[in-house]
Amino acid sequence: MNREQKLVRYLILFTALLSSAVLMGMSYNYWSIVDYFALPSADTDMLLVPDAASLFIFLFMKIADQIKFIVTDSLIFIGGYDLHLTFRYIVITVLVVAIVKYFYVPGVFELVSIFVCVLALIVSQTIASDVSKKKVDEAFIAYQSQKKLEFDYKKLLADRNFGKLDDALMKVETAFENGLLTVEEYGSHFEKFSRTTGDDLAILNEWVEGSKVPEIALLARASTFYYLGGEVRGTAFANKTSEEQFAGLRKYYDMAVVDINDSMKINEDILQAYVVLVNITGTSGSDSEAEDVFKKGRGKFPESYYLAYFYVDKLQPKWGGSLRHMRRAAKSYEASYKYNPLLVALKGLELVAMADSQYVDKNYHTAITLYNRALLYGLRRTVLDSVYYAYKEIQDYEAAVEIMTLCLDNFKSDANCFYKRAMAYAMVSDGDKAKLDIAKAVEIGLDYSWKYQNVGWMYETIKAYDQAVKYYMLASDMDNKNIYSLERLYVLSYYKYVALEQVLPYMKRWTEINPDEPDPWLKYADTLGDINPEESIPLYEKYLSLVDHSDKNNEVAIEKVLKLIAELSDKKI
Repeated sequence: MNREQKLVRYLILFTALLSSAVLMGMSYNYWSIVDYFALPSADTDMLLVPDAASLFIFLFMKIADQIKFIVTDSLIFIGGYDLHLTFRYIVITVLVVAIVKYFYVPGVFELVSIFVCVLALIVSQTIASDVSKKKVDEAFIAYQSQKKLEFDYKKLLADRNFGKLDDALMKVETAFENGLLTVEEYGSHFEKFSRTTGDDLAILNEWVEGSKVPEIALLARASTFYYLGGEVRGTAFANKTSEEQFAGLRKYYDMAVVDINDSMKINEDILQAYVVLVNITGTSGSDSEAEDVFKKGRGKFPESYYLAYFYVDKLQPKWGGSLRHMRRAAKSYEASYKYNPLLVALKGLELVAMADSQYVDKNYHTAITLYNRALLYGLRRTVLDSVYYAYKEIQDYEAAVEIMTLCLDNFKSDANCFYKRAMAYAMVSDGDKAKLDIAKAVEIGLDYSWKYQNVGWMYETIKAYDQAVKYYMLASDMDNKNIYSLERLYVLSYYKYVALEQVLPYMKRWTEINPDEPDPWLKYADTLGDINPEESIPLYEKYLSLVDHSDKNNEVAIEKVLKLIAELSDKKI
């Protein structure tokens, strides 16, 4: 036997032993092995100790991590996001190679390889981890497909229909307690009050004062203050946020805390109270405050993924925490995996935080690999979306299609997956497939005006102008502050792709939304001018009263309008 043949035998045996050992280990403790492959071993806290030994160990582990992650990314490429299945494929492949080799050149090495592979496959079939990757994925799929409740809170608030507001949120609370709503869906009902400002905020105060379930009304208002605080602060890292922004954040957060405390005096068993409080203390309070609130909430809701998610998420570095704290908090839930498989995903939040940081820095390829490792801990919809957006940033639209196809393979009736895949199809000029996906997305129902706006944009790019007009109008009807859709309607009417009479009400709406802006009045006047020229004169005059005459960029438009008014006035005479 020559040297090359011996080397092949050793290689087959080594691969059989290693892959079989990993496969059997996964049968006993799957998630520990996933942790090894997915999570970094090098801890930056080692650098806090200024000695040569710590630095050497850190650098060594950093290099080891790089090698390990190349292997991990290759495993994901081979078999997807379930490493148990991936190693089964590897062991089966080695088994086939060993059997073929044995038929040609029988030997002890081949027999041992065959025996080890068969043993590993038997063990992996008969002994299963308490919580498999499949169970976690099924939990997320079932979780996303739970029943949704729809209430028009904005209209109920505007109509001062406080009784129905009380009833609506009581139904939400009851449905959530009975496991009929996902935590995102549950939280979204409170988030719908987040844009409440001005007169609506005064009405919200009226509701709180007269509510028959004040503990829930108070939480709705607390959620409003929480989101207003976040809006003032922005999403930048702390070192890029001004003191004025922090002051605005604290003002709203203090108001939210007062409402939460008042709510908890009435009823301490409403999960939303702990979630908002954890978010607030995690962002603006001390670590000990956040931990105390979390422990109290965890005592009442020990297996709540919702509460755990927000607590671990607020421990990420950009909020003043660290990856080590995130990992420690996530690890504390290991004993609860069998009660709520969703909790497995908490370990992936560390990777998501790292990926988000890379995404912000425009290191999109690195972000994609980190998001992919996070998906080893469960097919979370938001992570699939993040991978999709990263692929779009690097203009790899075929990969974006693939990730949304994976989304639809699992979340079969998710309108947003159809919508995102349609957008990717549009970018690769596959208009027919884009239309099919859009039709399915619209049939199921999209949740935001800007998505219908993007559907309009997609149809416009493939020159299906009648459909583009339809969806721009739908986007504007859904949210009358959707200015982009109004702008596109004006452009399409200018090029005669839509009747002016159809667009005219939308141009009028634009002036009602921005009465002090000159541009809407000009577009309204132009549109009306082609239908009823004489009636457009007051609109042109309104434009002239608002436009900045000292700005040289407006000179051509002003001159044109003055000329039009003169011509129309002469005809009128």
